[in-house]
Amino acid sequence: MITEIIGSQNGVITGVDSGDILMQFTGLTDKNGVDIYEGDIIKNWDTNYAVAYELYDNMQGFSIDSDDSDLEIIGNIYQNPELL
Repeated sequence: MITEIIGSQNGVITGVDSGDILMQFTGLTDKNGVDIYEGDIIKNWDTNYAVAYELYDNMQGFSIDSDDSDLEIIGNIYQNPELL
C-alpha cells in the first residue's frame, strides 16, 4: 500500500510503502556486477565501510573509491549494522 506520493516519472506516479527505505544509486557496481547504493556496506580489502553521500570542501559525492576493482557489497546499514 502506498502511503505517500513522492512524485511522478514519465507520467507514472511513484510512491513509498510505509517502512520502505530509499537508497540512492551511486552509478557504480561492485566486483560481482551488483549495483552499489547509498547505505550499502562495502568490503574493500580488509576494511568494511558504509557508502554515504557527503559534502567536503565544496565538493559533494559518495564516499567510495570508484577506482578500486576489489569492492564487494556485504550488506547494508539497515539489515546488517553489525558488519561495521
